[in-house]
Formats: sequence, structure tokens, C-alpha cells
Amino acid sequence: MLLKADHRHLYPIAFNRIRERFLAYVATFMDTDSTCRAHILLKRNHSLRVSSLAGLVGRCIRLDNGDITLAKIIGLLHDVGRFEQFARYRTFNDHVSIDHGSYGAELLVDHPMLRDLDAETRDIIRCAVVHHNKAALPPGLDARRHLHGRLIRDADKLDILKVLTDDLNHPTYHFIGPIKTPDVSPEVLESLRQKRVIRYQDVQSDADAVLIKLAWVYDFNFAPSLAILRRRDYLSTFKDLLPQTEALQAAFQQIDAHIDEALERPDGALTGAIAD
Repeated sequence: MLLKADHRHLYPIAFNRIRERFLAYVATFMDTDSTCRAHILLKRNHSLRVSSLAGLVGRCIRLDNGDITLAKIIGLLHDVGRFEQFARYRTFNDHVSIDHGSYGAELLVDHPMLRDLDAETRDIIRCAVVHHNKAALPPGLDARRHLHGRLIRDADKLDILKVLTDDLNHPTYHFIGPIKTPDVSPEVLESLRQKRVIRYQDVQSDADAVLIKLAWVYDFNFAPSLAILRRRDYLSTFKDLLPQTEALQAAFQQIDAHIDEALERPDGALTGAIAD
């Protein structure tokens, strides 16, 4: 049965089938060396957690059950391009391999993972996948594509911060090394002052690279996402890596104030005590 947009109550059935197909697809990359297997497992587990986070945030902002399940499907598949990327190039660095968002969206055109869904729903999923790793969502998206584009970006960032924090506390992949170059570039400090995300081209030091993650606070779209971020206290680990200069102390206070303000806003979807 092809599930159309007006069959949203059946999305949970489709989710279970898609999850099975996704896991079967990932399993095709497991018959390899230990390094590759470890990185494939890392992204598989990340995808499963992002799916759960997308559903959690969706419930907090009171989406209907159909859109909550759609958010979980997008969370599951957002990094589907990562597995071929690492198997082929042995890296997750898009700049020296492939754009994993764009590749993942292309993969989903022909792969049977989404065969139970109608064309419109498949396109919403591919739209979220292709844009989840871009600097910003493109203008002109309709309301549903814009909603799911924002939601996956929040859920993805939350779990990336978990992965990086875990790796800092128990080094395995060494995603973030020692801060050998602690100076913060003026462009990065200005982005922080302006409450903007930091551009990769402005990164000139190890400290700048860590601050990119802290500045993600300004790219979250939903207050429940920031509530999860605060509850799980990921940012403290990154703050502790950095030099405690007066300028950075001011930036940290501004970040905390930004989260406080977002959580205190009275406008419905942007508030929410969460239970995770």
C-alpha cells in the first residue's frame, strides 16, 4: 500500500519498514576492516539517536503524530550518504570527498527505503536530507519543508554535540584534539558578539574550531532543543577547553543569556519544559 500524505496515521507502520531497510543498507558496509566498521557504527548509532531526538522535539512543539513520525524518518535518514562516503573516501570531511547531504538525497531517489510513501512525502524527506548540512535553509520553502528542515538541523546538532562530548571525555575518534593554537580570531569574536554562526573560512586556530560548536546555539530553531542542550550540559565541556579570557567569558555569558531568553519566551512552540 502506498501511503499518501492524508494517510499520516499509518506513518508509524512505514517508519518500522524504513528502519528495517535502513539497517539492512548499513549492514552492507559492515563486512570490512575494523576502522571502517567503527565509523559505520558511529553513524548508524548517531542516526538512530537523531531520529529519537527529532521525535522528542516534535512532541515538545506539539506536532501531530504524522509529522512526529515523519521527523523520525528524516532523522533516521539524514546521514544516509555518510556510509558510502566513508567506505569510499575513508573520511567524513565533505570538503575532500562528497557532500553527504546531497549524495544522501540522490541515493533516496532510487533506493527502495521510501517505497511505501507517496511522491510528495518522499520529496519532503529528500529536501530535509539535502539541506540538513548546508549553511542555511534556502528561501522559498513551503511551511512543511521549512518545518522539517529546521527540525532535523536541531536534532542533528544536538547529537553531534553529544558525540563530540563523549569523545572528549573518553577519546576514541579524537575529533577534537588539544588546543595548540588558543588565540581567537577577530572575525570569530565578532560573529559571537553578533550572535551569528561562525563561518568555516574564518577559522584560524584550534580555539576558533571549538567555538564553531558553541556558536551553534544561535542556529537552533526550537526552544525545546535548547532545553535539551542545557539539560545535558554539552557546552560546558567545550567551554572548559578554551582560554578563559575576558572576551570569551563575555561570549559565554551571552550564550547563556540567549538560552535563558529562548526558554522564557511565551509564544507556545518556543517554550516547553521537556522530559527526556
